[in-house]
Amino acid sequence: MPVNFRPQLMNRVWRGRLDIDLGRQSAWRPVGSTEWVGYGLVAAGWILATTVVAGVGRSLKRA
Repeated sequence: MPVNFRPQLMNRVWRGRLDIDLGRQSAWRPVGSTEWVGYGLVAAGWILATTVVAGVGRSLKRA
């Protein structure tokens, strides 16, 4: 194969695939109350993770 070989067909197919929107962008973008529920779940996850790490650290400190 030559050094400057670039598969043009695959490049066009990939570009065409990116231009087509199958509704995935809007499906993963929460709106309204679902956005706030998501924020609440993220905050609850951070609180849970912090609590678990603090508990493990405390139990290791005693040992």
